[in-house]
Amino acid sequence: MCKFYSAIVLKNGDILHNPWTISHQDLIEEFNINDDNAFLKRFVKIEFYPDDNNEIDDPLKYNIHVDESEIPEWFKEIEDRVKENMIEIIRRMIIKNQTLKILTGKCIILSNSSINKMLNVNCYFMKSSNVEEMRESSKIGEMWGSSNVGVTRESSNVGVMRESSKIAMMWGSSNVGEMWGSSNVGEMWGSSNVGKMWGSSNVGEMWGSSNVGEMWGSSNVGVMRESSKIAMMWGSSNVGVTRESSNVGVMRESSNVGEMRESSKIGEMWGSSNVGEMWGSSKVNKDLRQK
Repeated sequence: MCKFYSAIVLKNGDILHNPWTISHQDLIEEFNINDDNAFLKRFVKIEFYPDDNNEIDDPLKYNIHVDESEIPEWFKEIEDRVKENMIEIIRRMIIKNQTLKILTGKCIILSNSSINKMLNVNCYFMKSSNVEEMRESSKIGEMWGSSNVGVTRESSNVGVMRESSKIAMMWGSSNVGEMWGSSNVGEMWGSSNVGKMWGSSNVGEMWGSSNVGEMWGSSNVGVMRESSKIAMMWGSSNVGVTRESSNVGVMRESSNVGEMRESSKIGEMWGSSNVGEMWGSSKVNKDLRQK
């Protein structure tokens, strides 16, 4: 998988890139490049990023990584010039120490900034920043350093949440890939999804076929409705209410469910796990509570 930020460098030093994609294959197709066996005579694929993600907002810390099995001699001769040009490309993407009312149709790296509303924005990284509202399929790749998003709407997406990052509400098929380190989502509506929740992560409510893949380390979900599903819950994880064919795969170490209704199911419960009520053909396959 290509890393941020991807580009193709031609033998004459031209840099082919598109801020809306980090896929080398997309760039090859967009610029109609002949990708035959002798391509290293004409171009190389590169990735440009810092060794430490905490320096993602400082383009001077970035380094070129050639994504090839070998580096042609012609590229070594122009590498310094290519790096200078790549630094300028990244510099133009960074929004740092700014306060904006609205941001539309851009690809950015957001650092120590505040934005009231993002419309159709691809934010690769969000570091210690605040966004009040995300709309029109806006996307955040990673959030860390206590970053905060108020509301995500209209299929907006967040890839990874780290270090106490927070989303207040997610509507309309919004998605979070992973939540680490006490990250939090207030509400999730309309087929919203969380891939993993680690380290005391929390979701307030999940409606409309919402799904959580795994919950570790005292993670908590307040309410799950309309075929919502949790695959695993570890370390005193808790679900308040699950309804309408909701399903929990495994619950371990004193995990608890308040109510389960309408054919809800729990696969296994370990370590003094507890279910308050189960209605409508609900089922627990195993209960390995400690005596």
